[in-house]
Amino acid sequence: MSAIASSRESDEAETPGASIASDRRSRSSSCESTRNRFAARTLPAVAFLRELRPAWMADALCLEHPEVNFFPARGHSIAEAKALCGRCLVQRECREYALADDALVGVWGGTSTQQREQLRRASKLSEVA
Repeated sequence: MSAIASSRESDEAETPGASIASDRRSRSSSCESTRNRFAARTLPAVAFLRELRPAWMADALCLEHPEVNFFPARGHSIAEAKALCGRCLVQRECREYALADDALVGVWGGTSTQQREQLRRASKLSEVA
């Protein structure tokens, strides 16, 4: 064995964490490039979705209050969200939008998912009568 080869082996034996650090760096840069690729694909999609929103959504008061939870878990209070909706300038438009789409959940236009279901049922019953 040559002196150079034995020198390399002793260097590798002395720094066992060097390969781990190298792996971490390569994984970190790999994760960063994945994040960048994801962002590059996602940002145009988000912009496109914003263009699909009805114009009234730009005036919605809920956009100014990200601390309010409009999609609480079952059993949690919706009072704060409904109170904010009560002060919103586009509450009527928001409620109509939510009533037209039965897949929407959470507080929309000051109504909960269950309240909108009741309103839809009442509307269907009045149409039949």
